[in-house]
Amino acid sequence: MNEAKRQAGETVAALLSYRNFVWAVIGQFFYIGAQIGSWSYFIDFTRELSPQTAERAGAFMLSASLAGFMIGRFVGTFIMGFIEPRRLLLIYAGINMVLVGTAITASGMVAIIALASTSFFMSIMFPTNYALGLENLGEHAEIGSSVIIMSIISGAFIPPAIGFLADASSVQWAYIIPLLCYAMVLLSTWIGGNARRSLPLCVSGTESVQ
Repeated sequence: MNEAKRQAGETVAALLSYRNFVWAVIGQFFYIGAQIGSWSYFIDFTRELSPQTAERAGAFMLSASLAGFMIGRFVGTFIMGFIEPRRLLLIYAGINMVLVGTAITASGMVAIIALASTSFFMSIMFPTNYALGLENLGEHAEIGSSVIIMSIISGAFIPPAIGFLADASSVQWAYIIPLLCYAMVLLSTWIGGNARRSLPLCVSGTESVQ
């Protein structure tokens, strides 16, 4: 048992020594929250911004947004043949900040279309951030991948926060939370790209520094 605890401690220390991994977990946490929150309140957003729009029409627009997500995955994969993945992730996060900012400040269909368009740029965020977070993890990649996947727990916290703010003010202004989430995705991607593994890792009594 003590040996298992020691190995677990070494694994945790090793993972934390990879700053790009730590920031990838943070970025994934906020991305998932933004994604689930944006889709969860889209129909409510549509009805608030365009009361004459039937709920069925709002659901159709959400479906179109989700189709954009699927198309964006293929388009994004193609673009990565020309643009480095981390840079594309930065660009997409920045675009979604602009789109959500437009959704918050504009009115009517302009705001609705802006919000619906975010799905296209969400498309590459999860797999790209996941892959970037696992760079150079070596033997720790398996545990690292599990930790990144566990970051989806944000889906249990961020959407309720959006709902709380929507009840307190409006659905439109509640989307400031996804806006902040995309800002965190951009920040974590930027910092992770400049991060290097800088902490010493002790393995089997020896110290190695990359």
